[in-house]
Amino acid sequence: EKVTDMGSMFFACEEMKTIYCDYAWKCAESTSMFSYCSKLKGAVAYDENKVDVKMANPETGYFTKKTVDGIDKSIDNTDTTIVGIYSLDGKKLSEMQNGVNILRMSNGKIKKVMK
Repeated sequence: EKVTDMGSMFFACEEMKTIYCDYAWKCAESTSMFSYCSKLKGAVAYDENKVDVKMANPETGYFTKKTVDGIDKSIDNTDTTIVGIYSLDGKKLSEMQNGVNILRMSNGKIKKVMK
C-alpha cells in the first residue's frame, strides 16, 4: 500500500542535513513534514515557510540526488598477457586450476579468477 500521511515525518530533525532520493514523493497529507529541519539542504536551501511534500523532490526541493560510486566503465586490457599464475596459498602454477587463481598480468595488475 502507498503511504498517504507524511505529516511531521521529519519534524524537528534539527541535525539532519541531507536526504538522498532521486524522485519526488506524493501523498495526501504532509503538514509540517520538514518543520524545524533548518540544516536540511538539497536542490534548495531550507525555508521554514516551505515544509510540506512539495519540497520532497531532488529538483526544486530538499532532496539530493544519489551519485553513482560504482564502476563507471569497463577497461579492456587486450594488450596484457598473463605472466604468472598462483594458487591462493601463493604457490606458482603452470596452468590455472579449478577454483580461485591469482593472475599476475604484464601490465603489473593482479587478477583473481575463478575457473
